[in-house]
Amino acid sequence: MSRGHVAGAALVGMLLAGCVGSAASSSSAGVSPEKVVLGQGRDRTASQTAEDWVTAAEHVAVVTVLRETRGQPSTAEVERREGMIGRQVEIRVDEVVWSAAEAFPRSPAMIEFQVVGWVFNDNSGAGEHKFALRGASRLEPGHSYVLALDWVDDPCAQDPAKGRWALLGGRGTVPYEGGVLGAGEYEGNVFTVAEAREKWQRKDEVTPGLRDQMVGATLDTLRSSLDAATPRPAKAIESTTCDRSG
Repeated sequence: MSRGHVAGAALVGMLLAGCVGSAASSSSAGVSPEKVVLGQGRDRTASQTAEDWVTAAEHVAVVTVLRETRGQPSTAEVERREGMIGRQVEIRVDEVVWSAAEAFPRSPAMIEFQVVGWVFNDNSGAGEHKFALRGASRLEPGHSYVLALDWVDDPCAQDPAKGRWALLGGRGTVPYEGGVLGAGEYEGNVFTVAEAREKWQRKDEVTPGLRDQMVGATLDTLRSSLDAATPRPAKAIESTTCDRSG
């Protein structure tokens, strides 16, 4: 955000989700898929193309999710006996793949994100299940990813160093296991490269997105694509109101 990224991005959370009650059905070879409830989300920034990444991100990094902390449902959800449970994940940055020319601040060593966790419905007998956003990785402990990281300024602080790291849209995260892009956790289940390629193929897109193009590729290929992309001109950032109530 300090480079004049997408206007108004600080007003929107990482991803806003609404449960739609569908289940994932993908798996890696020989492993039964875990039932995962999928929901729709609204991306906080564009993440489809390499241009989107280099326009909004300060850094692109290989990360490993170390651990997760379970949140608590609201009092209203407990009384209603159905709702959502969030998570906080602690992430280690293993390698910086790309940085903007005027990136600020420097890439962190560790990051914490608030992400989706589980849904529960004790009224219907459905119980509790993992929840994931459709078309995105869930960010699970023990798994590695490539993340596009955006710095969001704190509207309550004059110091540009006071802010937070945020993710782009759902396509700003790429599973990355065994040194291969595309292999790994996606929608709460583990995918092979072949499964990821089939899952992400979009018949209605003339040009595949960056994430789709990178399935089976190496970090060097991704780095070259980002280096070749041209950021869009910076837009004026909308003024934001300081709100400490949350």
